[in-house]
Amino acid sequence: MPAARPAALLIALGIALTCAGCGGADGSGSASVTTTAPKGSGVVDEAVFVRRAEAICRRSVAKTRALGRQLPQILASAPTPQQGITYGLVRSGIAILDEQATALRNLGPPPESPLLATYLGLFDPILELARQRFQAGTEGDLERARQLELMVGDLGEEQSAAAKELGLRACGIEFNTALGATG
Repeated sequence: MPAARPAALLIALGIALTCAGCGGADGSGSASVTTTAPKGSGVVDEAVFVRRAEAICRRSVAKTRALGRQLPQILASAPTPQQGITYGLVRSGIAILDEQATALRNLGPPPESPLLATYLGLFDPILELARQRFQAGTEGDLERARQLELMVGDLGEEQSAAAKELGLRACGIEFNTALGATG
């Protein structure tokens, strides 16, 4: 049975796309948001927004890494690897992503930037598709679950690209990358 654990872990990491959306860090010196709001507009200043967003994303990455450390136990205690992935990984990933999206939106109106609007706007479709993935998993519809994972992954890559271009480093760490970085 120990040989099944690495295979289950690889399957889980592949399926973890359902929770993508945190972005993807490459350490490059990407440009940051370049617009600023007029004083008195209620819009958060660019530097303040970026600093606060990064703190939120760092917390999400830390939670995702903790989930990654728990993944072997989640899979071992589940009746099937698919149930472990659905209930342990997907459901937990949705909670992390939803918390991150809510916290980012609660920062106040962001500086005006189409790229930032794209980054923030992608949380809703990613979360909706991830919830549909969870439902497909609870119904045992593996083909539908896989299709939804691919769609979430594509949107997550788009969100990652936006985060990187904005210079949001912590927000640019993809869920799968954080999940696998358990150190």
